[in-house]
Amino acid sequence: MKICHILWSLTTGGIETMLVDIINRQVDEANVMLVVVNDLVDPKLVDQLSSKCRVRLLRRPAGSRNPLQIIRLNALVERFRPDVIHHHSPRTSRLLFTRRPTVRTIHATDLAADEYPRMDALYAISDSVRDFTAAQGFDARVIINGIPADRIAAREPDGKQPDGTFRMVQVGRVNFEQKGQDIAIEAMDRLVNGRGITNLRLHIMGEGEDLPALRRMVADRGLADYVVLEGLRTRTYVFDHLRDFDLFLQPSRQEGFGLTVAEACAARVPVLISDLPGPLEIIDGGRLGATFRAGDAGDLADKIEAIYNDGYDGRMIDGAQRRVKECYDVAVTARAYLDAYRKIV
Repeated sequence: MKICHILWSLTTGGIETMLVDIINRQVDEANVMLVVVNDLVDPKLVDQLSSKCRVRLLRRPAGSRNPLQIIRLNALVERFRPDVIHHHSPRTSRLLFTRRPTVRTIHATDLAADEYPRMDALYAISDSVRDFTAAQGFDARVIINGIPADRIAAREPDGKQPDGTFRMVQVGRVNFEQKGQDIAIEAMDRLVNGRGITNLRLHIMGEGEDLPALRRMVADRGLADYVVLEGLRTRTYVFDHLRDFDLFLQPSRQEGFGLTVAEACAARVPVLISDLPGPLEIIDGGRLGATFRAGDAGDLADKIEAIYNDGYDGRMIDGAQRRVKECYDVAVTARAYLDAYRKIV
């Protein structure tokens, strides 16, 4: 089978990093090509791709209207002659003129459905995304996102910081509208300045368009000693160091799934997440993790304080790790896509 994956960029977002993991498993059973349309490419991520994958970087300037890039893309696809074309980004399907079997993965619950009629199959990354897509009038098969669980170092049972500090971490693109880092800063302001709990540290890993605003928030609230902006970290670094933390925060306002939540669970790090449907699926509706009301910094502060004072049920941590390894390993995801392709080829 020949598979052509197409997306706009290949940076360190969850979609892109997971696709690398999927491709590295699909190449053992299929002939795979990856086409990245725009010039937003992280060379380190390219280096992680198997040598068995054909990688084509068009390096089109984002927003360019140059038709030569579209012609080049179509020529690449026609020469490869894929059995299935798999789109991972909105609107990339509009660039192609081919009539070959075409599928799309839907990664969020806020996407327009205008492209869906031209797809031979739609895949949703969670039950909540499937339900949203159904409300738009389209059927989608759920293929759960996956992580390389065996590559993530696990936290020791009852692990505590040598200096007694309670350390928290948030990982993701710095985008307030989606990832909600501003909510976490508001919660830290309440805890440190409002309640005098100064034995806390919040580490934020990631870059993005709201990083300057995040820096200003930290400075304006006098939290420079309590919030560590680590910037962009490699996946290897994250997988090796998640275990160093006492609590993983995911304060998202929007989230179709939540790969970083699954990664934290695999690392045996307790999680505290906003009560959105997608992330809730990972922790079995809240049975295997703590939640707060999405967008509510006060509730987040209350939940952090409760965990800081009372600890976290170790049985939830163990159960979350087992669930992630059984249900959300990327090998399962890659296999599910191959099986799905065969139904339309």
